[in-house]
Amino acid sequence: MIKDKRSFSLMFLKIVLQEYGKESEPLPIVAITDGAKVIRQDYAVFGTLLVIILDWYHLGKKLRDLMSMIALNKADKDRHLKFMFYHLWRGNLYRFRLFEKKSSG
Repeated sequence: MIKDKRSFSLMFLKIVLQEYGKESEPLPIVAITDGAKVIRQDYAVFGTLLVIILDWYHLGKKLRDLMSMIALNKADKDRHLKFMFYHLWRGNLYRFRLFEKKSSG
């Protein structure tokens, strides 16, 4: 087991350089994560832009938590969650963003 972040960073960098060291352009890196802050704070180890995608379980949990705070009642919460999950699951972010703007303004 790795004991500290620096050791992990150096080990990870060594492996990446072995595999992709001959590439002339930075490789795009996408991380599917639980949204932990440490991942967002320490992404510099990758040496390029890191795109973070929240995994489905944690995305659902976050949406449920937020809707519990803002929904007027359980029926509204359930109706809005059904709409959001339907469109997010299908990758229809444009539709989701329109809903978000209508709801907030």
